Amino acid sequence: MEISTTVRPDVVLRVGGMMCMKNCGTTVQNALRASHNVKHALVSFEEGLASVWLQNAEHDVTEALVEAVESVGFEAALSSLPSSSSPPSSSSPPSSSSLPSPRHTPSPPVVPPAHSRRNDGEGERQGGGGEGEEEKPDFVLRVDGMMCWKSCGRTVQNALSALPGVRLAVVSYPEGIAKIWARRKENGQGGMEEAGLEARGLVGAVEAVGFEASVMA
Repeated sequence: MEISTTVRPDVVLRVGGMMCMKNCGTTVQNALRASHNVKHALVSFEEGLASVWLQNAEHDVTEALVEAVESVGFEAALSSLPSSSSPPSSSSPPSSSSLPSPRHTPSPPVVPPAHSRRNDGEGERQGGGGEGEEEKPDFVLRVDGMMCWKSCGRTVQNALSALPGVRLAVVSYPEGIAKIWARRKENGQGGMEEAGLEARGLVGAVEAVGFEASVMA
């Protein structure tokens, strides 16, 4: 729902970790707009701020809004505005020192050994130990719209890793692809099969965090 931005927002959050508006800012904005009791939300990448207008301002949902931002891979904290002011319009981005420490910084559930970590834009391997590294992935997705690894690539990787049935997910920002290894279960005939993982579910998870995806293999 669009409302006049001359109306002072009910909540303003300072958002850390955004590298661009097209993907990072849009991802944060969509997460806030999907939150309970939110009438409208606008993100300013340049200012590092998210302005939120509520359906019912009597209900304090600040904690839920912060969690919504953190759930898509960014840092957030309440930002104070003078009571008589509108959202700030400075074009200068905030310095990193002005960002409060977040209550929670999203991180991979499993930290792989040092030799398996890369600094070239390929994600840290998550979720299944090292046995999947030499196996051919069960699915390969082409992911469009990523502008960086730190925020965009990690957001996609976390979204895929959180899906039931995903044993391992690795996103390569330079290649623009995501590789997924499925969990296995016994098929009753002495063999193993994929645990109900479908390509459309993987594509949907990527699209839900603001990126485009298609199946390559």
